[in-house]
Amino acid sequence: MSFPFTSSFLSSGLTYTEYTQLFERLVKEGATTGADQSSAMIEYTKMNLVRSHRMNKVTILPDALKDRLNSITTPLYFVLITEPWCGDAAHSVPGIAQLVDAVKNSELRIFLRDEQTDLMNAYLTKGGKAIPMLIVLRQDTLEELFHWGPRPAAAQELVWDHKKRPDYTKEAMVNDVFKWYSQNKNQLVLEEISQLLEQSIAIPSVPNV
Repeated sequence: MSFPFTSSFLSSGLTYTEYTQLFERLVKEGATTGADQSSAMIEYTKMNLVRSHRMNKVTILPDALKDRLNSITTPLYFVLITEPWCGDAAHSVPGIAQLVDAVKNSELRIFLRDEQTDLMNAYLTKGGKAIPMLIVLRQDTLEELFHWGPRPAAAQELVWDHKKRPDYTKEAMVNDVFKWYSQNKNQLVLEEISQLLEQSIAIPSVPNV
């Protein structure tokens, strides 16, 4: 199943600046996105804003990677499905935004998962609405080149490993995954998306970052 992207739909998405402003306003108002306005979801959103700011500071694009991303001449749309209450997104989205900034003539458009159910339903992960989910399109034809998400491979393996354990608890899994994100500093997110770009539009080989 593919989503019927149009220019008008894409123009309705949030920029990263607008998304960040929404994030900050929600925390200031003691609210979150979506119908679930429980204290737990509001607290997740508050903690995620702190995580997002921290990841934005520690995520660094290596110069070699910047040069290769800057060599891309094909105008692209990076379509991102996310929510402020999502912990994985709080860690990955700042890195994705920095990567998009390094690609010339490209735009990041952000959509909230629970507001765009048709879009989300086109990019399910094993039947689930896992986020963040990134879809990359050519601007001229709106052809989808690839999609990525919801986690880099090593983080996903960590999740699966936890779920196989007889003493599995969600709290322990989340703690380990978030510790992994903090240690990796978005380097695997950058590497995986860059390699997919390389495969899709034949940019120069991207080294491990």
